[in-house]
Amino acid sequence: MQHITWSLSRAPLKSSKLLRIGGSAATDFLQGLITQKLPLEGSSSYTAMCDIKGRIHSTGRLFNLPDGSYLYDSESSSLGHLKPYILRKQRKVVTLEDVTEKFTATALLGAPKGVNMFEGSGVLACAQDDIGVVRIVTDDTVDLGTVFNEKVQSSEEGYKFYRRVAGYLSSSEAKGMTVYEANVDLLNGISYDKGCYLGQETVARGYHKGQIRKRCMPAVIFPEDWEGEIEDGETELSVASKLNYESGDESAREYDVKQGEGVEFNGKKVATVVTPPLTPPGKIPTPVIISTYVDKREAWNGSVVEVGGGTGRIWCWKPQWWGALDERGRKMKTKDMSLQMKEE
Repeated sequence: MQHITWSLSRAPLKSSKLLRIGGSAATDFLQGLITQKLPLEGSSSYTAMCDIKGRIHSTGRLFNLPDGSYLYDSESSSLGHLKPYILRKQRKVVTLEDVTEKFTATALLGAPKGVNMFEGSGVLACAQDDIGVVRIVTDDTVDLGTVFNEKVQSSEEGYKFYRRVAGYLSSSEAKGMTVYEANVDLLNGISYDKGCYLGQETVARGYHKGQIRKRCMPAVIFPEDWEGEIEDGETELSVASKLNYESGDESAREYDVKQGEGVEFNGKKVATVVTPPLTPPGKIPTPVIISTYVDKREAWNGSVVEVGGGTGRIWCWKPQWWGALDERGRKMKTKDMSLQMKEE
């Protein structure tokens, strides 16, 4: 089985679509589509675009560009999706351009947190996301292989493994989910004090009146004879070290869990696998991302389940970047966390 490369490595994000939104009305146009508030507080932010029912159409990172325009880096967005939302009065003051062929998106793994080291000629945008991955958008004048020298390996599979261990969904995996199931709120991608946008009523109702129970979580399917455990808040590095387990059971099967497949415990479905299979498939243990009811997982977490045409022992956990959740499953505000620490 291929494991995550934890030293500095880079991964070309071949599935990224890069859309530039410009013009004097670009901010007003985007304000009516994204879950994040504009202008952005920093150089970039994670955000989502929803349909009228509040279901995700795409997620991605929105960058401020020096000329006042924006760059939306996402897998599942397109000009065809955005164009119908340009109002008649905005047609001459909003410009949309697909710059995917002009620029390349790359993920840098293993960089120290807080790093924003890439700027200058040929670099369109650069930012570190909430799981510590540096995303760089460059033109064809920049050769990252030369910048990092040969020691920095190029590993797209390594990035896919990292995302699964971190519990970080791609845009195509999040499509059709609520923003809470896809953890957009925990990735600081929602503003609750902005003006109207598509799907806002559903998003706001879920936060102010609902109980957020269903979320996507990282999980590992181990051979049945694995006797360890994974605790909430474990780091990606700690979890990755446990993926090297070699089963003494010769029947340990090839990983064959498909996207959308159910995870069953005692004959009942308790979770759904939301990540597609990795290629090439390897023997379990292997990381996946599942959608499940967080408050019910204690009944089956660490148990033998049926999945992928066979059985395995599953562990899922709350990743460190989630932070603290309140009693309704929402991200706890800083002042609430301070009050809780005082009480303890």
